[in-house]
Amino acid sequence: MAEPVRVLLLARAGEARQRLEAALSDAGAELLRAVDPVDGDAADDIALRPGAVLVALEPAIEDALERYDALLTDPEVLVMFDEAEVAARRDGWDAARWVRHLAAKLNGHADVLPPGAESDDAGLPEPGPLPVRDFDPGSIDIGAMAGTAQDLSAEVPRTLDFDMHAGDAGGSDGGAWDDVMPDLPGEGGEEPRPGLSGLVAAEDMDWSASGTDDLSFDGDAGLAGLPAGTTVPEPERDPLTLGDSLSLADDDAPLATRDTSAAIDLDALESRLGGLSLAEDDDGPVVPRPAPAAPTLDVDALSARLEGLSLADPESYGHGKLLGAVVVEAGIGGPDAVRQLLGGLVADFARPVLVRLQLDGGRYERLVQQMQRASVLPVRLAEVNGVAEAATVHFLPPGVTVVDDRALLRFVDAGEAAASGYEALPAGDSALVFLSGADIDRVERAVAMADAGALVLAQAPESCYDAAAVTALVGRGAVSAEPGDLAQALIDRWP
Repeated sequence: MAEPVRVLLLARAGEARQRLEAALSDAGAELLRAVDPVDGDAADDIALRPGAVLVALEPAIEDALERYDALLTDPEVLVMFDEAEVAARRDGWDAARWVRHLAAKLNGHADVLPPGAESDDAGLPEPGPLPVRDFDPGSIDIGAMAGTAQDLSAEVPRTLDFDMHAGDAGGSDGGAWDDVMPDLPGEGGEEPRPGLSGLVAAEDMDWSASGTDDLSFDGDAGLAGLPAGTTVPEPERDPLTLGDSLSLADDDAPLATRDTSAAIDLDALESRLGGLSLAEDDDGPVVPRPAPAAPTLDVDALSARLEGLSLADPESYGHGKLLGAVVVEAGIGGPDAVRQLLGGLVADFARPVLVRLQLDGGRYERLVQQMQRASVLPVRLAEVNGVAEAATVHFLPPGVTVVDDRALLRFVDAGEAAASGYEALPAGDSALVFLSGADIDRVERAVAMADAGALVLAQAPESCYDAAAVTALVGRGAVSAEPGDLAQALIDRWP
């Protein structure tokens, strides 16, 4: 049996910490210590070398967490975040469900179903190899098969009727195949075989009833109705038809008889050329032509034309067409998923990442600091009139959305409306990622974006605390995976 995962719990004393301690026990984990980050000895806690750390987030401990950076940024340590306020009021079915998800994360499996809710396919037999048949090719009696085929061939009909006139061979009422093709003698005393000796020669056939306007062939006599040897005159040819009568002359006269006596009027030609001559004039000296004047450069005019030109990359934000962005939707249970997603992105990611994560406490400045520890991308808090930048993570607090401002994605005040900002994004160059706790009211708009060409991804429902939105998206055809795999899908979209 595998050893239980050793967990360090960072939480203030109170209802939230008690519930989290009970949840870790129910999930089969070994609780090393539950400490308040404000009063705890960070060096001593890190020396315990836990395999996982569970943090109950609340504003009072956010500054103290910086002392645990060496532990929270260790890639060998599983770090999980939970909101203290949510953990304090979690009970009943929600608490049991959270324990199953906690156990799945700690032990690295995806079994989050309650007992007795196993898949209906669990009792069905699994496909396997086909049974091996005892087959010996040498056991087939080829001789017996050949004899049976020979016996059956005697019952195949050998007579085929033709409805044709065959002269003297069959008469006008048609003859049978046996009449036209008499038997040929067999070889070596065998029975006679059907032959061709009774066929009527082609020149002896009477084709008079063939329906060809009473024309018939009679041996070498020619066409019926014309005396033998009659020559059929060749039809006249059109002079324009390609053949022997082709002529390019206007009067159809042979080329040899054309009148070529017409002479070139040199005087008229010279007058048309205006005295132009390619030969040097020997009667006088050659006057050299003056060299063309060098063009002058009007620096002022050139400067005026170049004014306003830019060498900026047309594919950068604010130049050329509007580029898209990645919008991440999350809520309850989402901080840990957002952390995994951002941790999987690369430093030169080609689009801005806009994260909308609803927090009960509203301490987004602290959230930005925590997420910066997990991401190689710069993490910032979106501010009104600010601009979304590529390869940057922007957390959008409530009331802030994005608009299209001359090929820029600019942050503006959305007032009291919960604006999604999707309408400002070019769908064909954008992606929407729904994580645990995402707003289910945005599902329909996400589906519309997918129909317009956007990439829409969802966290695997079984790893979500609040899976309402992701389950609805998966039901509408969205691709689902764990947050780390979703990050790779985004990198593949914009390599």
